[in-house]
Amino acid sequence: MKKTKALCSLLVFIFLVSLAVPSFAPRALAAYSVGDRIQYGTYPQTLVTDSALRSALDAAPKKWKTYGYSTYEYVNGAMQMATSDMEYADFFSSGVKYRAVRCGKSVYAAKATFEGVEFISYQAVNGYLPGVTYYFRYEPVTWLVMNPASGQVICESILAVHEWEWPDQGTVSPAIRAWLNEDFCETAFTEQQKGNVKFSTLHETPYSEIPGSAPVTDRIFLLSFNEYTVESSLTLSGCKGTDYAKCMGLYVHPDNGASWWWLRNHEISITATGVHYGGKAGSSFSNIDANAKGVRPVCRLFTLKTDTGVSDKLFSGTPGVPRRGDVDGDGKITAADARLALRRAVSLETYAKGSAEFNACDMTGDGNVTAEDARLILRAAVGL
Repeated sequence: MKKTKALCSLLVFIFLVSLAVPSFAPRALAAYSVGDRIQYGTYPQTLVTDSALRSALDAAPKKWKTYGYSTYEYVNGAMQMATSDMEYADFFSSGVKYRAVRCGKSVYAAKATFEGVEFISYQAVNGYLPGVTYYFRYEPVTWLVMNPASGQVICESILAVHEWEWPDQGTVSPAIRAWLNEDFCETAFTEQQKGNVKFSTLHETPYSEIPGSAPVTDRIFLLSFNEYTVESSLTLSGCKGTDYAKCMGLYVHPDNGASWWWLRNHEISITATGVHYGGKAGSSFSNIDANAKGVRPVCRLFTLKTDTGVSDKLFSGTPGVPRRGDVDGDGKITAADARLALRRAVSLETYAKGSAEFNACDMTGDGNVTAEDARLILRAAVGL
């Protein structure tokens, strides 16, 4: 009982200190205007075409990992959804970071037509074929400033392709949300860069079809339908994808070279909102398991600045594990998560180092769990 009271008292003290001493000094954001560009973080983007460089990269050691994305394959004479064998490997060569991509079979997507459903490999249409290894250099990510006051920015290009969710997985914390906050965040940013990314509390029934659903707190997120329509002064239409996104199977419209991309609002059980290649935001935009739609990450920065440092992590996200701050894995960051982190800091919880729960506690990414991690989780829980 004494330990419990002491733990509660310490948690309250940490919370009060966190309110009195902000993690960052006040930042000057007024110098930026809507539509300004900054470069922040890095991500695989442009295809390597130089033959000599390709040969050198072929010889570099790699550790291949499967994406786990969906495709369609013939099973007993009929097309059925399956898991793609597409793989990637992140590695450094001569001090430069690259991503290699290969697949044994083309990734197929379902396309609705007046006659029914057609299955097509946009990956092959874009010129990326099975049995070939393609290389993409990690390059600075360009972001458009949406709101200078809050530091909100959106990727200028479609950076990747990802299903919004799989129909049988539910939507409390959909696949695309986990991908943004684990795989993308860990891949694109250094630890110092992540420290400049705010935890944002998102409303407007995010990632849920249930009106009045509780807000969620994330570092990286998608625009809402309302944000897209309100921010119409910023040119968001006709967005094009990177070479890397096209290699993943992004649909590219033949007239303007632009593509579809997801918004975060879930609608009826199998659809979510998104933006058409012509720039019109649509409800019931697409089935949530569509595998040819693009992703434009959004975040809010404490300081709007250029920082193109390259993360030294060769990261692979694991679906279903708690993300940073969400220690109990319920899809939300709450005071309960801060309590669990504090218990681990004083050895009242026994999460093994490197486990999903330990990593979720480790907000600073230094490989340890301390009272500072609990403080950061508590700040995120109350939207600070």
